[in-house]
Amino acid sequence: MKHIIVLAAGFFLVCPVYSQIALGIFGGANVSNVTPLTTPFNGTMGDPTDFLGYNENIAYEQNKPVNGIYAGLVARLKLGGQLTLRPALRWVEKGWLHHSFNNFDYYTSTPVRIYLPSLMNVRDFRYTIHFLELPLDLEYTTPVGPGKAFFGAGPLLSYGLGGNIKGHEYTLPGNDHIWDSTYVVPFFKSGPYYGGSTKRLYWGVNGVIGYEFAMGIFLNIEYEQNLTADQGLKLGVFLFGIGYMFKK
Repeated sequence: MKHIIVLAAGFFLVCPVYSQIALGIFGGANVSNVTPLTTPFNGTMGDPTDFLGYNENIAYEQNKPVNGIYAGLVARLKLGGQLTLRPALRWVEKGWLHHSFNNFDYYTSTPVRIYLPSLMNVRDFRYTIHFLELPLDLEYTTPVGPGKAFFGAGPLLSYGLGGNIKGHEYTLPGNDHIWDSTYVVPFFKSGPYYGGSTKRLYWGVNGVIGYEFAMGIFLNIEYEQNLTADQGLKLGVFLFGIGYMFKK
Protein backbone atom coordinates (compact mmCIF):
# COMPACT_ATOMS: atom_id res chain seq x y z
CA MET A 1 0.00 0.00 0.00
CA LYS A 2 2.90 2.38 0.65
CA HIS A 3 3.95 2.06 -3.00
CA ILE A 4 0.45 3.02 -4.13
CA ILE A 5 0.43 6.10 -1.91
CA VAL A 6 3.87 7.18 -3.18
CA LEU A 7 2.79 6.74 -6.81
CA ALA A 8 -0.41 8.69 -6.22
CA ALA A 9 1.44 11.52 -4.46
CA GLY A 10 4.02 11.59 -7.26
CA PHE A 11 1.27 11.84 -9.86
CA PHE A 12 -0.25 14.91 -8.19
CA LEU A 13 3.18 16.54 -7.87
CA VAL A 14 4.01 16.00 -11.55
CA CYS A 15 0.55 17.05 -12.82
CA PRO A 16 1.25 20.81 -12.98
CA VAL A 17 3.98 20.20 -15.61
CA TYR A 18 1.44 19.13 -18.23
CA SER A 19 -0.90 21.68 -19.82
CA GLN A 20 -3.69 19.13 -20.34
CA ILE A 21 -4.03 18.42 -16.61
CA ALA A 22 -6.04 20.53 -14.16
CA LEU A 23 -5.63 20.20 -10.40
CA GLY A 24 -8.13 20.88 -7.65
CA ILE A 25 -9.06 20.44 -4.02
CA PHE A 26 -12.37 19.36 -2.51
CA GLY A 27 -14.13 18.45 0.71
CA GLY A 28 -17.56 17.83 2.11
CA ALA A 29 -19.86 15.59 4.08
CA ASN A 30 -20.96 12.01 3.54
CA VAL A 31 -23.51 9.44 4.66
CA SER A 32 -22.38 5.81 4.95
CA ASN A 33 -23.89 2.47 5.87
CA VAL A 34 -23.39 -1.25 5.31
CA THR A 35 -25.52 -3.84 3.57
CA PRO A 36 -27.46 -5.89 4.46
CA LEU A 37 -29.36 -3.44 6.65
CA THR A 38 -31.05 -6.13 8.74
CA THR A 39 -30.11 -9.69 9.68
CA PRO A 40 -32.83 -11.74 11.39
CA PHE A 41 -31.42 -14.84 13.09
CA ASN A 42 -34.56 -16.34 14.56
CA GLY A 43 -37.97 -15.25 15.74
CA THR A 44 -40.04 -12.22 14.79
CA MET A 45 -38.30 -9.11 13.48
CA GLY A 46 -38.98 -5.86 15.29
CA ASP A 47 -38.40 -4.06 18.55
CA PRO A 48 -37.78 -5.93 21.85
CA THR A 49 -41.21 -4.78 23.07
CA ASP A 50 -42.81 -6.76 20.23
CA PHE A 51 -41.96 -10.03 21.93
CA LEU A 52 -44.47 -11.47 24.40
CA GLY A 53 -44.82 -14.91 25.89
CA TYR A 54 -42.46 -17.84 25.44
CA ASN A 55 -40.08 -16.81 22.65
CA GLU A 56 -36.75 -18.62 22.57
CA ASN A 57 -33.39 -17.71 21.07
CA ILE A 58 -34.72 -14.51 19.51
CA ALA A 59 -32.06 -12.44 17.81
CA TYR A 60 -32.21 -9.43 15.50
CA GLU A 61 -29.67 -7.02 14.05
CA GLN A 62 -30.14 -3.67 12.38
CA ASN A 63 -27.58 -1.35 10.74
CA LYS A 64 -28.19 2.39 10.41
CA PRO A 65 -26.31 5.15 8.51
CA VAL A 66 -23.96 7.72 10.08
CA ASN A 67 -22.56 11.05 8.89
CA GLY A 68 -18.89 11.73 8.20
CA ILE A 69 -16.55 14.12 6.40
CA TYR A 70 -14.00 13.81 3.61
CA ALA A 71 -11.37 15.87 1.78
CA GLY A 72 -8.72 15.43 -0.89
CA LEU A 73 -7.04 16.31 -4.18
CA VAL A 74 -8.42 15.78 -7.67
CA ALA A 75 -6.93 15.96 -11.17
CA ARG A 76 -8.58 16.16 -14.57
CA LEU A 77 -6.69 14.88 -17.61
CA LYS A 78 -8.17 15.66 -21.05
CA LEU A 79 -8.40 12.56 -23.23
CA GLY A 80 -9.98 14.12 -26.29
CA GLY A 81 -13.40 15.45 -27.14
CA GLN A 82 -15.55 15.65 -24.03
CA LEU A 83 -13.87 12.79 -22.20
CA THR A 84 -11.52 13.29 -19.26
CA LEU A 85 -9.80 11.04 -16.74
CA ARG A 86 -10.52 12.09 -13.14
CA PRO A 87 -8.20 10.50 -10.54
CA ALA A 88 -8.44 11.63 -6.92
CA LEU A 89 -6.69 11.02 -3.62
CA ARG A 90 -9.00 11.48 -0.66
CA TRP A 91 -9.40 10.81 3.04
CA VAL A 92 -12.88 9.59 3.99
CA GLU A 93 -14.49 9.04 7.37
CA LYS A 94 -17.01 6.18 7.15
CA GLY A 95 -19.02 4.06 9.54
CA TRP A 96 -22.38 2.78 10.63
CA LEU A 97 -24.51 2.14 13.70
CA HIS A 98 -25.26 -1.44 14.70
CA HIS A 99 -28.17 -2.34 16.98
CA SER A 100 -28.98 -5.88 18.07
CA PHE A 101 -30.86 -7.71 20.78
CA ASN A 102 -31.36 -11.30 21.86
CA ASN A 103 -32.38 -13.46 24.79
CA PHE A 104 -29.12 -15.39 24.94
CA ASP A 105 -27.84 -16.07 28.47
CA TYR A 106 -24.13 -15.14 28.34
CA TYR A 107 -23.64 -16.63 31.81
CA THR A 108 -24.73 -20.14 30.81
CA SER A 109 -24.00 -19.79 27.04
CA THR A 110 -27.52 -20.98 26.17
CA PRO A 111 -30.73 -19.35 24.92
CA VAL A 112 -33.22 -18.79 27.70
CA ARG A 113 -37.00 -18.94 27.77
CA ILE A 114 -38.34 -15.46 28.44
CA TYR A 115 -41.61 -14.57 30.12
CA LEU A 116 -41.52 -10.78 29.72
CA PRO A 117 -40.25 -8.54 26.88
CA SER A 118 -37.96 -6.80 29.39
CA LEU A 119 -35.72 -9.86 29.71
CA MET A 120 -33.51 -8.95 26.75
CA ASN A 121 -29.84 -8.22 26.03
CA VAL A 122 -29.11 -5.14 23.90
CA ARG A 123 -25.92 -4.26 22.01
CA ASP A 124 -25.30 -0.87 20.35
CA PHE A 125 -22.06 -0.34 18.39
CA ARG A 126 -20.94 2.78 16.52
CA TYR A 127 -18.24 2.12 13.93
CA THR A 128 -15.96 4.96 12.80
CA ILE A 129 -13.29 4.08 10.20
CA HIS A 130 -10.83 6.31 8.32
CA PHE A 131 -9.88 5.39 4.75
CA LEU A 132 -7.39 6.65 2.18
CA GLU A 133 -8.95 6.23 -1.25
CA LEU A 134 -7.96 6.32 -4.92
CA PRO A 135 -10.99 6.63 -7.22
CA LEU A 136 -10.29 6.71 -10.97
CA ASP A 137 -13.32 7.93 -12.94
CA LEU A 138 -13.78 8.20 -16.68
CA GLU A 139 -15.71 11.45 -16.99
CA TYR A 140 -17.92 13.06 -19.64
CA THR A 141 -18.29 16.86 -19.62
CA THR A 142 -20.71 19.07 -21.53
CA PRO A 143 -21.24 22.88 -21.51
CA VAL A 144 -24.32 23.97 -19.55
CA GLY A 145 -25.02 27.65 -18.87
CA PRO A 146 -21.99 29.55 -17.49
CA GLY A 147 -20.09 26.36 -16.74
CA LYS A 148 -20.15 22.66 -17.51
CA ALA A 149 -21.86 19.56 -16.19
CA PHE A 150 -19.97 16.33 -15.72
CA PHE A 151 -20.62 12.72 -14.78
CA GLY A 152 -18.49 9.62 -14.68
CA ALA A 153 -17.66 6.32 -13.02
CA GLY A 154 -14.72 4.03 -12.44
CA PRO A 155 -12.87 1.70 -10.06
CA LEU A 156 -12.00 2.53 -6.46
CA LEU A 157 -9.22 1.37 -4.15
CA SER A 158 -9.67 1.96 -0.39
CA TYR A 159 -7.15 1.40 2.38
CA GLY A 160 -8.17 1.44 6.05
CA LEU A 161 -5.96 3.77 8.08
CA GLY A 162 -7.60 3.21 11.45
CA GLY A 163 -10.79 3.57 13.41
CA ASN A 164 -12.66 2.50 16.50
CA ILE A 165 -15.82 0.86 17.76
CA LYS A 166 -17.77 2.50 20.59
CA GLY A 167 -19.82 -0.19 22.26
CA HIS A 168 -22.68 -0.15 24.73
CA GLU A 169 -24.00 -3.50 25.96
CA TYR A 170 -26.73 -3.75 28.55
CA THR A 171 -29.76 -5.68 29.76
CA LEU A 172 -33.22 -4.20 29.91
CA PRO A 173 -34.86 -3.86 33.35
CA GLY A 174 -36.15 -7.14 34.71
CA ASN A 175 -33.33 -9.36 33.48
CA ASP A 176 -32.04 -11.90 35.99
CA HIS A 177 -28.44 -10.77 35.25
CA ILE A 178 -28.29 -6.96 35.22
CA TRP A 179 -25.25 -5.44 33.52
CA ASP A 180 -24.31 -2.28 31.63
CA SER A 181 -20.96 -1.82 29.91
CA THR A 182 -19.47 0.85 27.62
CA TYR A 183 -16.07 0.65 25.92
CA VAL A 184 -13.98 1.70 22.91
CA VAL A 185 -11.90 -0.80 20.93
CA PRO A 186 -9.74 -0.34 17.77
CA PHE A 187 -11.60 -1.44 14.64
CA PHE A 188 -8.75 -3.31 12.92
CA LYS A 189 -7.75 -5.18 16.10
CA SER A 190 -11.12 -5.86 17.71
CA GLY A 191 -11.98 -9.30 16.28
CA PRO A 192 -15.27 -10.78 15.07
CA TYR A 193 -17.14 -10.43 18.39
CA TYR A 194 -17.27 -6.65 17.96
CA GLY A 195 -17.69 -6.82 14.18
CA GLY A 196 -14.20 -5.46 13.55
CA SER A 197 -11.72 -6.55 10.91
CA THR A 198 -8.07 -7.17 10.12
CA LYS A 199 -8.67 -6.54 6.41
CA ARG A 200 -7.55 -3.08 5.31
CA LEU A 201 -7.59 -3.15 1.49
CA TYR A 202 -10.92 -2.95 -0.34
CA TRP A 203 -11.91 -2.76 -4.00
CA GLY A 204 -15.05 -1.00 -5.18
CA VAL A 205 -16.70 1.26 -7.73
CA ASN A 206 -17.24 5.01 -7.69
CA GLY A 207 -19.67 7.27 -9.54
CA VAL A 208 -19.85 11.06 -9.74
CA ILE A 209 -22.17 13.73 -11.10
CA GLY A 210 -21.66 17.48 -10.73
CA TYR A 211 -21.40 20.98 -12.10
CA GLU A 212 -18.37 23.25 -12.46
CA PHE A 213 -18.75 27.03 -12.71
CA ALA A 214 -16.61 29.15 -15.03
CA MET A 215 -14.49 30.45 -12.13
CA GLY A 216 -13.45 26.90 -11.19
CA ILE A 217 -15.76 26.18 -8.24
CA PHE A 218 -17.58 22.87 -8.56
CA LEU A 219 -20.27 20.94 -6.73
CA ASN A 220 -20.66 17.20 -6.98
CA ILE A 221 -22.39 14.15 -5.57
CA GLU A 222 -20.56 10.82 -5.52
CA TYR A 223 -21.50 7.31 -4.57
CA GLU A 224 -19.01 4.57 -3.76
CA GLN A 225 -19.73 0.93 -3.12
CA ASN A 226 -17.28 -1.62 -1.77
CA LEU A 227 -17.28 -4.85 -3.74
CA THR A 228 -15.09 -6.59 -1.16
CA ALA A 229 -17.28 -8.09 1.56
CA ASP A 230 -16.03 -8.26 5.13
CA GLN A 231 -17.92 -10.65 7.43
CA GLY A 232 -20.78 -10.49 4.93
CA LEU A 233 -21.01 -6.68 5.02
CA LYS A 234 -20.25 -4.13 2.29
CA LEU A 235 -19.82 -0.39 2.87
CA GLY A 236 -21.64 2.13 0.68
CA VAL A 237 -21.19 5.92 0.89
CA PHE A 238 -22.92 9.00 -0.55
CA LEU A 239 -20.52 11.98 -0.70
CA PHE A 240 -21.66 15.60 -1.09
CA GLY A 241 -18.75 17.89 -1.93
CA ILE A 242 -17.59 21.32 -3.01
CA GLY A 243 -14.21 22.04 -4.57
CA TYR A 244 -12.07 24.32 -6.69
CA MET A 245 -10.03 23.62 -9.83
CA PHE A 246 -6.81 25.71 -9.88
CA LYS A 247 -5.90 25.07 -13.50
CA LYS A 248 -8.33 24.51 -16.35
